[in-house]
Amino acid sequence: MITYEWADSWSARAEVVELLEVAADFDAEQGFSAQPPQLDPGPADAVRTRELVAWMTPDVGSVTPGRRRAVAFLRVCAGPDGDGVLEFVVHPEFRSLGVGTLLLEELGFAVNDGDGWAGTGARSLRVWARGSHPAAERMARRFDADVVRSVWRIVRPGKARDRLPETAHDVTVAPVESGVQREELVRAGRAWLAPVDPDGELLVAKDRDGTVAGFVALSGPGREGPEPGTIRTLGLAPGADEHAARAALLSHAVDRLTGAGAREVEMLVNAVGDDLVRTCRLLGFHHDQTDLCFRIPLQRSC
Repeated sequence: MITYEWADSWSARAEVVELLEVAADFDAEQGFSAQPPQLDPGPADAVRTRELVAWMTPDVGSVTPGRRRAVAFLRVCAGPDGDGVLEFVVHPEFRSLGVGTLLLEELGFAVNDGDGWAGTGARSLRVWARGSHPAAERMARRFDADVVRSVWRIVRPGKARDRLPETAHDVTVAPVESGVQREELVRAGRAWLAPVDPDGELLVAKDRDGTVAGFVALSGPGREGPEPGTIRTLGLAPGADEHAARAALLSHAVDRLTGAGAREVEMLVNAVGDDLVRTCRLLGFHHDQTDLCFRIPLQRSC
């Protein structure tokens, strides 16, 4: 039998932490991303986060006698307008047993005016399937969810020699070292719909007269193991020569990350972003996986 409990946070429960760590390790080995795409940061100014843990009771044969087991975790972040992002993971040992389907059927998809879906405040829900996970696609069909967005993870081997020429760009690129300029770029990124972590490394592109043409946010390889470098955000100023700024920024970003020892460089791009994808292919990037965003239909309760 499965039971579930809601809370504002389950981060203090060891069983829940173990579930998330085991699931993340398992999915990483299978090639599935465990991180939400940076192209979808979730609701702006989220006003409410609720978390659910599903427990398998001791009367089930696969559970240690006398001890219930955390088998699934669900988090909903809802914005002030009711826009909600759902994250959902099932313990690897309990997948393909109908745990996710049973839980969602139990919760239902009714929304009331006061508390939104399941008391989370959400009036609409979207959920990401990392790497087009087959189980997620089956559940999407089961609950009539529609694909509303597709994001590609693209990667470039660190030893690749592809590089865009910069002589014709008329754009200069340099690291951001001034705290004032960093804050300005973070604010600009929000306005350009390219939000960026203010603590990450930033490169800024300027045209001939010194006007900011764009920026790129980076995350270098970790100190332990051959981890990839990541291009997290590419922001282009309205009215700038987008091709020139994009090419110069990405070229410098790749150089900086591979120079720091990244075995490969990864980036997330909209699958329909033809111009950006074309530029990335010229730099030696290739498609690695596709993340799909599903919109779950909710019904207003009477």
